Amino acid sequence: SLSMAELTAVLPDIQWKPTSYREFGLFSTSQKLDQAFLDTLGGTLLLAQELSACGTIGDIPKLLKEALGTRKSKATFSIRAYGLKHDQVHTLLRDCKNYLKDNKIPSRYVGNEHTPAKAIQLHDEGLISGKEGCEILILADEDGEKIWIGKTIAAHDIKAYTLRDIGKPVRDTQVGLLP
Repeated sequence: SLSMAELTAVLPDIQWKPTSYREFGLFSTSQKLDQAFLDTLGGTLLLAQELSACGTIGDIPKLLKEALGTRKSKATFSIRAYGLKHDQVHTLLRDCKNYLKDNKIPSRYVGNEHTPAKAIQLHDEGLISGKEGCEILILADEDGEKIWIGKTIAAHDIKAYTLRDIGKPVRDTQVGLLP
């Protein structure tokens, strides 16, 4: 795909790993990957850093707590899950919230079991920067036994894209509209 070709071109030491998902590419590199790096790309929408290559659903609340680190304010989190059923994601969201509560971390989540948080929400809620929380990305195989778990470190920034590529922070309604 275009994103894989783009990443291969800009990351000379990239090592692709096998995955059953056509929409995702798992890889390793020694390069630093962050939001600034993603902003230089055109076809890649999201980057996540591996937390566990072969985890289980039960591992996710603990990994989320570790990814959030120590904090005094309310944590915001999101779950982006592929290969899990909606009811599994719903249960996981509640389990994560309860686990954090048991560890004295007040929290809320964005997105739901049907639709993960939009990229713009990740930026607006401070989940990419890690300032307010984080997003956990889950890729499960068909039977849900083998699960890849990662933390989203960069996502398509639609506001920056609009300013950079269109050059107009506000839409001009006087140009190009029919009477």
